[in-house]
Amino acid sequence: MDLSEQAKGAVHTVLEAAAARGEVRARDAEVQALLARGYRPPSVEGHRDEMGVLERGIVERLRSGNYAAIPPLLESLRERGAGMLAEARAWPELQAENSRELARVRERLAAASGYRQATALPAWEELRAYPEPNWSEVAGVADGSEAILQRVEALLAEAERLNGMEAQQFDRAGKLLVQAGKALEDLQAALTGVVQRLTAVREAEASSRRTLDATAGELAAVVGLLRSEGDKLTPEVRTRATEAERRLAEGRRLLQAGDFLAAMAALSAAAEAATTARRQASREVEEIASLRAQLDRAARRSRGNVEEALRRAGALPPGLLTAAVSAKSRQLREGLTMAERARMATEGASGRGALVESLRAGIAAFEAVDRLADQIRRDADTAIREEQRRRMMTPPMGTRRIFSGRDWSPPSGGSRPSGGGGGGFGSSGRSSSMGSSRRSGSLGSSGRSSSGGSSGRSGSMGGSRRR
Repeated sequence: MDLSEQAKGAVHTVLEAAAARGEVRARDAEVQALLARGYRPPSVEGHRDEMGVLERGIVERLRSGNYAAIPPLLESLRERGAGMLAEARAWPELQAENSRELARVRERLAAASGYRQATALPAWEELRAYPEPNWSEVAGVADGSEAILQRVEALLAEAERLNGMEAQQFDRAGKLLVQAGKALEDLQAALTGVVQRLTAVREAEASSRRTLDATAGELAAVVGLLRSEGDKLTPEVRTRATEAERRLAEGRRLLQAGDFLAAMAALSAAAEAATTARRQASREVEEIASLRAQLDRAARRSRGNVEEALRRAGALPPGLLTAAVSAKSRQLREGLTMAERARMATEGASGRGALVESLRAGIAAFEAVDRLADQIRRDADTAIREEQRRRMMTPPMGTRRIFSGRDWSPPSGGSRPSGGGGGGFGSSGRSSSMGSSRRSGSLGSSGRSSSGGSSGRSGSMGGSRRR
């Protein structure tokens, strides 16, 4: 770097130093104004001491010509100056915020005191008329609330003193305000708890008797189902019913003692257990009824299916009634007998598990009978269709059919005539359409017979010979 560049750098550094000192002086002037108003920001003097050290370092380097070491010092000087001013400005702002919070907490204190006097204390006096178990948990609120109010007032007074210009302990004042606010919040919750407890006790007193009667009725229904339908119910129903009985007895005892909240809790638990038991019992009884109805329907259906299958099998001609069909028919009768026995066995089943199992086994037995009956019907129908198809394809022995103007006979009934041997009508052969190949005709013949209107010697109404 040549001398001109060095000179320019030195000049620039000197100018920057001058500008920084100007900024520091302006910030210090604003801080001085705050100090003149009586504020004493706690960190201002420390910032000033650090800035003084930095300024002396800058001056020394300017004098020695060590310009390269000056820029970092200038940056630190500006940072310290900005920090000093920010903290100085925050100090009166903190005092103002404390003053606003102090006013808010005082309003909350007045509201809590008024609520205590007008609502919570009268509720407490009424609550104390009930037996002790109803209010023992909130017994200390009324007496303790007065002490809490006094403590909050003391905190606010101290916060106000610390927030004044003489003490200027704004940080501590803010912390005391937070404590006072939290104490008021807890106090308000406790006072509200007293009022809510009175409401809850009143409601429990009013509804506990109704709940007890309703629960007793619900439990009686469950007990009735256990007595009449016990074999259809699972052990869980009895367990829930026993729990409901225990909680109902507990609720009745607490109600007689005037402990309405505890009584209501026990009665509510009893009601829930009884309702659950009744609903479960009803579902289980309905399930058994549904299975039994399915079994009855299956039995009626199977009887009809068996009757129809045996009727069709019995109607088969001897040639079509095979040994397999006969065996299946015997098996079908035996299967229906076994299914009926399974249905009768359900009447003697003991316990829900055995009853459900026997009902399902009976339904399955009738379903197996239905499948076999369907198979026999299909076998019978198939045999009949096959026989009809065979008869259509194989004409009876000795029959003749006309096919394309020629006589046709089955293979075992003779040979087919040659092309000129005879016609279907008016042929000159030995046989006519009205008679056989022998000498007699249908009404008369002369040895050669015509079908009517022929050129033979015999007419259709007479002949030269008579029998």
